[in-house]
Amino acid sequence: MALAGPHDEALEVPASLADVLRARIEPLSPRTRRLLVAVAAAGSLRPELLARLAGASEIDEAVEHGVLVLVEGQVRIAHPLLSSTVYGDAGALLRSRVHLQLARLADSAEERVRHLALSGAGPDENVAAELAAAAEAACRRGAHGTGAGLFERAAGLTPESHEPERARRLLSAAEAHFRGGEPDRARTLLETAAAGEGPLRFEALCRLGFLLDETVGGNSSLQVFERALGTADPSVASEAHRGLAQSLSYVGGLDRALEHAGAAVRVAEPLA
Repeated sequence: MALAGPHDEALEVPASLADVLRARIEPLSPRTRRLLVAVAAAGSLRPELLARLAGASEIDEAVEHGVLVLVEGQVRIAHPLLSSTVYGDAGALLRSRVHLQLARLADSAEERVRHLALSGAGPDENVAAELAAAAEAACRRGAHGTGAGLFERAAGLTPESHEPERARRLLSAAEAHFRGGEPDRARTLLETAAAGEGPLRFEALCRLGFLLDETVGGNSSLQVFERALGTADPSVASEAHRGLAQSLSYVGGLDRALEHAGAAVRVAEPLA
Protein backbone atom coordinates (compact mmCIF):
# COMPACT_ATOMS: atom_id res chain seq x y z
CA MET A 1 0.00 0.00 0.00
CA ALA A 2 1.34 3.40 -0.90
CA LEU A 3 0.58 6.18 1.46
CA ALA A 4 -0.32 8.75 -1.13
CA GLY A 5 -3.93 8.67 -2.13
CA PRO A 6 -4.63 7.90 -5.78
CA HIS A 7 -5.30 11.57 -6.43
CA ASP A 8 -2.75 13.27 -4.17
CA GLU A 9 -1.01 14.30 -7.37
CA ALA A 10 -3.87 15.45 -9.60
CA LEU A 11 -3.73 14.35 -13.21
CA GLU A 12 -3.91 17.18 -15.72
CA VAL A 13 -7.16 16.76 -17.61
CA PRO A 14 -7.86 19.21 -20.48
CA ALA A 15 -11.19 20.96 -20.03
CA SER A 16 -12.64 19.47 -23.21
CA LEU A 17 -11.72 15.93 -22.10
CA ALA A 18 -13.01 16.57 -18.59
CA ASP A 19 -16.39 17.49 -20.06
CA VAL A 20 -16.43 14.23 -22.02
CA LEU A 21 -15.59 12.26 -18.89
CA ARG A 22 -18.26 14.01 -16.85
CA ALA A 23 -20.82 13.29 -19.57
CA ARG A 24 -20.03 9.60 -19.16
CA ILE A 25 -21.15 9.56 -15.52
CA GLU A 26 -23.91 12.17 -15.60
CA PRO A 27 -26.62 9.60 -16.54
CA LEU A 28 -25.83 7.58 -13.42
CA SER A 29 -27.92 7.88 -10.28
CA PRO A 30 -26.61 9.95 -7.34
CA ARG A 31 -26.08 6.80 -5.28
CA THR A 32 -24.02 5.24 -8.06
CA ARG A 33 -21.94 8.38 -8.46
CA ARG A 34 -21.26 8.32 -4.71
CA LEU A 35 -20.07 4.73 -5.05
CA LEU A 36 -17.68 5.87 -7.77
CA VAL A 37 -16.24 8.51 -5.43
CA ALA A 38 -15.53 5.77 -2.88
CA VAL A 39 -13.81 3.55 -5.47
CA ALA A 40 -11.82 6.52 -6.75
CA ALA A 41 -10.76 7.40 -3.20
CA ALA A 42 -9.63 3.83 -2.57
CA GLY A 43 -7.88 3.42 -5.92
CA SER A 44 -9.04 -0.19 -6.01
CA LEU A 45 -11.21 -2.45 -3.87
CA ARG A 46 -11.84 -6.12 -3.33
CA PRO A 47 -15.19 -7.04 -5.00
CA GLU A 48 -16.77 -8.15 -1.72
CA LEU A 49 -16.30 -4.67 -0.24
CA LEU A 50 -18.55 -3.10 -2.87
CA ALA A 51 -21.61 -4.62 -1.20
CA ARG A 52 -20.69 -2.73 1.97
CA LEU A 53 -20.51 0.56 0.09
CA ALA A 54 -23.62 0.36 -2.08
CA GLY A 55 -26.57 -1.78 -3.07
CA ALA A 56 -26.73 -4.25 -5.93
CA SER A 57 -28.58 -1.81 -8.19
CA GLU A 58 -25.84 0.84 -7.92
CA ILE A 59 -23.09 -1.72 -8.51
CA ASP A 60 -24.94 -3.17 -11.52
CA GLU A 61 -25.52 0.29 -12.98
CA ALA A 62 -21.83 1.21 -12.74
CA VAL A 63 -20.75 -2.09 -14.28
CA GLU A 64 -23.32 -1.95 -17.10
CA HIS A 65 -22.12 1.55 -18.04
CA GLY A 66 -18.56 0.28 -18.20
CA VAL A 67 -17.40 2.63 -15.43
CA LEU A 68 -16.34 -0.05 -12.95
CA VAL A 69 -14.07 -2.87 -14.13
CA LEU A 70 -12.38 -5.88 -12.55
CA VAL A 71 -8.60 -5.94 -12.98
CA GLU A 72 -6.51 -8.69 -11.40
CA GLY A 73 -9.14 -9.35 -8.76
CA GLN A 74 -9.59 -5.68 -7.84
CA VAL A 75 -12.46 -3.37 -8.75
CA ARG A 76 -11.42 0.01 -10.06
CA ILE A 77 -12.72 2.83 -12.23
CA ALA A 78 -12.20 2.10 -15.91
CA HIS A 79 -9.57 4.78 -16.56
CA PRO A 80 -7.27 6.84 -14.29
CA LEU A 81 -8.42 10.11 -15.87
CA LEU A 82 -12.03 9.22 -15.20
CA SER A 83 -11.16 8.26 -11.64
CA SER A 84 -9.31 11.56 -11.12
CA THR A 85 -12.26 13.51 -12.51
CA VAL A 86 -14.76 11.70 -10.27
CA TYR A 87 -12.64 12.30 -7.19
CA GLY A 88 -11.80 15.89 -8.07
CA ASP A 89 -15.42 16.82 -8.76
CA ALA A 90 -16.60 15.46 -5.41
CA GLY A 91 -16.85 18.10 -2.72
CA ALA A 92 -14.43 18.16 0.20
CA LEU A 93 -17.14 17.05 2.63
CA LEU A 94 -18.08 14.01 0.52
CA ARG A 95 -14.44 13.03 0.10
CA SER A 96 -13.93 13.30 3.85
CA ARG A 97 -16.96 11.12 4.60
CA VAL A 98 -15.88 8.56 2.01
CA HIS A 99 -12.38 8.28 3.46
CA LEU A 100 -13.82 7.86 6.96
CA GLN A 101 -16.07 5.09 5.65
CA LEU A 102 -13.12 3.41 3.92
CA ALA A 103 -11.13 3.67 7.15
CA ARG A 104 -13.82 1.65 8.94
CA LEU A 105 -13.71 -1.01 6.20
CA ALA A 106 -9.92 -1.21 5.93
CA ASP A 107 -8.23 -4.60 6.18
CA SER A 108 -4.99 -3.31 7.68
CA ALA A 109 -3.85 -0.70 10.15
CA GLU A 110 -1.87 1.04 7.41
CA GLU A 111 -4.88 1.31 5.14
CA ARG A 112 -7.06 2.53 8.00
CA VAL A 113 -4.74 5.32 9.05
CA ARG A 114 -4.13 6.29 5.43
CA HIS A 115 -7.84 6.99 5.00
CA LEU A 116 -8.08 8.70 8.37
CA ALA A 117 -5.26 11.00 7.28
CA LEU A 118 -6.88 11.67 3.90
CA SER A 119 -10.21 12.48 5.54
CA GLY A 120 -8.81 15.97 6.11
CA ALA A 121 -9.72 16.21 9.78
CA GLY A 122 -6.64 18.34 10.51
CA PRO A 123 -3.81 17.83 13.02
CA ASP A 124 -4.49 14.96 15.38
CA GLU A 125 -1.81 13.36 17.55
CA ASN A 126 -3.73 10.09 17.85
CA VAL A 127 -3.93 9.69 14.07
CA ALA A 128 -0.33 10.85 13.69
CA ALA A 129 0.84 8.27 16.22
CA GLU A 130 -1.06 5.52 14.38
CA LEU A 131 0.52 6.61 11.12
CA ALA A 132 3.97 6.54 12.68
CA ALA A 133 3.35 3.04 14.04
CA ALA A 134 2.20 1.88 10.61
CA ALA A 135 5.30 3.48 9.09
CA GLU A 136 7.54 1.57 11.48
CA ALA A 137 5.81 -1.68 10.56
CA ALA A 138 6.23 -0.95 6.86
CA CYS A 139 9.93 -0.24 7.28
CA ARG A 140 10.45 -3.41 9.30
CA ARG A 141 9.19 -5.47 6.39
CA GLY A 142 11.42 -3.57 3.95
CA ALA A 143 8.76 -1.30 2.42
CA HIS A 144 10.80 1.84 2.98
CA GLY A 145 8.98 3.91 0.34
CA THR A 146 5.64 3.23 1.98
CA GLY A 147 7.11 3.86 5.42
CA ALA A 148 8.63 7.15 4.32
CA GLY A 149 5.30 8.40 3.04
CA LEU A 150 3.54 7.34 6.23
CA PHE A 151 6.13 9.08 8.39
CA GLU A 152 5.75 12.26 6.32
CA ARG A 153 1.99 12.16 6.67
CA ALA A 154 2.38 11.57 10.41
CA ALA A 155 4.65 14.62 10.70
CA GLY A 156 2.15 16.70 8.75
CA LEU A 157 -0.70 15.72 11.08
CA THR A 158 1.27 16.26 14.29
CA PRO A 159 -0.11 19.26 16.23
CA GLU A 160 2.18 22.22 16.93
CA SER A 161 2.02 21.35 20.63
CA HIS A 162 3.89 18.10 19.86
CA GLU A 163 6.92 19.57 18.10
CA PRO A 164 9.43 16.92 19.36
CA GLU A 165 7.25 14.16 17.90
CA ARG A 166 6.97 16.03 14.61
CA ALA A 167 10.74 16.45 14.39
CA ARG A 168 11.33 12.77 15.21
CA ARG A 169 8.89 11.73 12.48
CA LEU A 170 10.67 13.93 9.96
CA LEU A 171 13.97 12.26 10.86
CA SER A 172 12.37 8.84 10.50
CA ALA A 173 10.90 9.81 7.13
CA ALA A 174 14.32 10.96 5.95
CA GLU A 175 15.91 7.69 7.03
CA ALA A 176 13.23 5.68 5.24
CA HIS A 177 13.60 7.75 2.07
CA PHE A 178 17.36 7.22 2.11
CA ARG A 179 16.99 3.48 2.59
CA GLY A 180 14.40 3.47 -0.17
CA GLY A 181 16.81 5.08 -2.64
CA GLU A 182 15.52 8.68 -2.42
CA PRO A 183 18.48 10.65 -1.00
CA ASP A 184 17.29 13.99 -2.41
CA ARG A 185 14.00 13.76 -0.54
CA ALA A 186 15.86 12.62 2.57
CA ARG A 187 18.09 15.68 2.33
CA THR A 188 15.11 18.02 2.01
CA LEU A 189 13.48 16.59 5.12
CA LEU A 190 16.70 16.73 7.14
CA GLU A 191 17.20 20.35 6.15
CA THR A 192 13.64 21.07 7.28
CA ALA A 193 14.22 19.38 10.63
CA ALA A 194 17.59 21.09 11.06
CA ALA A 195 15.92 24.48 10.61
CA GLY A 196 13.73 23.87 13.66
CA GLU A 197 14.36 25.16 17.16
CA GLY A 198 14.20 22.02 19.29
CA PRO A 199 17.15 19.87 20.40
CA LEU A 200 16.50 17.33 17.65
CA ARG A 201 17.80 19.85 15.13
CA PHE A 202 21.31 18.83 16.12
CA GLU A 203 20.59 15.17 15.38
CA ALA A 204 19.13 16.28 12.04
CA LEU A 205 22.32 18.23 11.30
CA CYS A 206 24.42 15.19 12.16
CA ARG A 207 22.41 12.93 9.89
CA LEU A 208 22.50 15.55 7.16
CA GLY A 209 26.28 15.67 7.43
CA PHE A 210 26.63 11.93 6.89
CA LEU A 211 24.19 12.07 3.97
CA LEU A 212 26.20 14.87 2.33
CA ASP A 213 29.36 12.85 2.88
CA GLU A 214 27.85 9.93 1.00
CA THR A 215 26.10 11.80 -1.79
CA VAL A 216 28.15 14.98 -2.37
CA GLY A 217 31.54 14.42 -0.77
CA GLY A 218 34.40 16.88 -0.47
CA ASN A 219 34.03 19.42 2.32
CA SER A 220 30.25 19.71 1.86
CA SER A 221 29.53 18.29 5.30
CA LEU A 222 32.09 20.13 7.43
CA GLN A 223 30.01 23.16 8.41
CA VAL A 224 26.98 20.94 9.03
CA PHE A 225 28.88 18.72 11.46
CA GLU A 226 30.35 21.80 13.17
CA ARG A 227 26.87 23.20 13.74
CA ALA A 228 25.82 19.83 15.19
CA LEU A 229 28.47 20.25 17.91
CA GLY A 230 26.17 22.81 19.53
CA THR A 231 24.17 19.94 21.00
CA ALA A 232 24.03 19.14 24.71
CA ASP A 233 23.52 15.45 23.90
CA PRO A 234 26.84 13.59 24.20
CA SER A 235 25.77 10.81 21.84
CA VAL A 236 25.00 13.34 19.09
CA ALA A 237 28.18 15.29 19.84
CA SER A 238 30.24 12.10 19.55
CA GLU A 239 28.65 11.34 16.18
CA ALA A 240 29.33 14.90 15.00
CA HIS A 241 33.00 14.58 15.99
CA ARG A 242 33.15 11.23 14.21
CA GLY A 243 31.64 12.79 11.12
CA LEU A 244 34.18 15.59 11.17
CA ALA A 245 37.03 13.11 11.57
CA GLN A 246 35.74 11.15 8.60
CA SER A 247 35.18 14.19 6.38
CA LEU A 248 38.49 15.84 7.24
CA SER A 249 40.36 12.64 6.45
CA TYR A 250 38.84 12.72 2.97
CA VAL A 251 39.93 16.30 2.24
CA GLY A 252 43.45 16.04 3.65
CA GLY A 253 42.99 17.59 7.09
CA LEU A 254 44.53 14.61 8.84
CA ASP A 255 45.69 16.40 12.01
CA ARG A 256 42.26 17.87 12.66
CA ALA A 257 40.69 14.54 11.75
CA LEU A 258 42.69 12.84 14.50
CA GLU A 259 41.68 15.53 16.99
CA HIS A 260 38.00 14.98 16.27
CA ALA A 261 38.41 11.21 16.35
CA GLY A 262 39.85 11.53 19.86
CA ALA A 263 37.07 13.91 20.87
CA ALA A 264 34.45 11.45 19.59
CA VAL A 265 35.85 8.80 21.95
CA ARG A 266 36.16 11.13 24.94
CA VAL A 267 32.63 12.51 24.59
CA ALA A 268 31.19 9.02 24.29
CA GLU A 269 33.03 7.56 27.32
CA PRO A 270 30.36 8.54 29.88
CA LEU A 271 27.81 6.68 27.74
CA ALA A 272 29.64 3.37 27.94
